[in-house]
Amino acid sequence: MTENDIEIRYAVPEDAAICGAIHSVALCTGFRGLVPDEFMRDRFSPERRRERFYQELQAGTPKTAILYKNAQPAGLISIGPCRHTKEEPGLIEIWRVYVHPEYWRQGLGTMLLRWGIGEIRKMGYRKAELWTFAENHRARSCYEKFGFRHDGTEFVDNYGKDILEVRYVMDIVPDSGND
Repeated sequence: MTENDIEIRYAVPEDAAICGAIHSVALCTGFRGLVPDEFMRDRFSPERRRERFYQELQAGTPKTAILYKNAQPAGLISIGPCRHTKEEPGLIEIWRVYVHPEYWRQGLGTMLLRWGIGEIRKMGYRKAELWTFAENHRARSCYEKFGFRHDGTEFVDNYGKDILEVRYVMDIVPDSGND
């Protein structure tokens, strides 16, 4: 895969269906066995996700970007204000990083994270957080390899059953300007 095969661009409201479809299928596939199927079918349907993305894209927060591979939408990343953590100066949250299952294990999640961290750096933030299910070992491993660390912060949310979520953080190193 060459960089020419990949394009990442910010989404606009007209992209809500693309974002909703990627998020729904990636979430429902990735969380199978962790979240009850009925809950996922109801809360994370492509239609409900499309509506949610449309609202977010209209409001301008969080900012969502779509990754295209060979001109096909393959993943997305959303970055915005912290939802679960007390506001801290210089802190922003990566709300979501999802890759369509057809593109799993191709390094696209890492590309999205690298791009997102670059955008966070450009915005002047010094620290990023993200949340994931404690039992989502694949995501946790990816975040740890990327340099995020679990800081011990946790909370329980209900997704048709109580699920423990864990916080990962990363210090954002300022751009040296030597690139």
